[in-house]
Amino acid sequence: MSAIKYSFLTKQEDIRYDNSKDTTDILSAKAEAVKYIKSHKRCTEIEEIFLGIELPGILSVFLFQFKELINKTDKYLWVVVGDLPSAYLVIDNAAEPKEALSGYCERFIGIAKRWRTAMKYLKGI
Repeated sequence: MSAIKYSFLTKQEDIRYDNSKDTTDILSAKAEAVKYIKSHKRCTEIEEIFLGIELPGILSVFLFQFKELINKTDKYLWVVVGDLPSAYLVIDNAAEPKEALSGYCERFIGIAKRWRTAMKYLKGI
């Protein structure tokens, strides 16, 4: 498991923007991330939320810390939300937000490649 690099994170109470639209966007993204992670039955009570990456209105990466382990293994999960499918990722290979986003991209590129292969197969039928 990777040690989380907190220097790349901002605690939720420390998130500040000069622009009120960006502030609204990040608060909306955080609410979306909380709703998404709580939609999973295995989710335990959230202890803390950190902002890792924010492209206001487009993409956000958050780190969630839970009060109890999820499935007896995970105390932290990365959550990606925005104008793309939401997802959570374990922190095993992602000590910082850009690694989490990279893992997210690799995951969905793999899905897209499998989808493309399936579509080529179906066209041949």
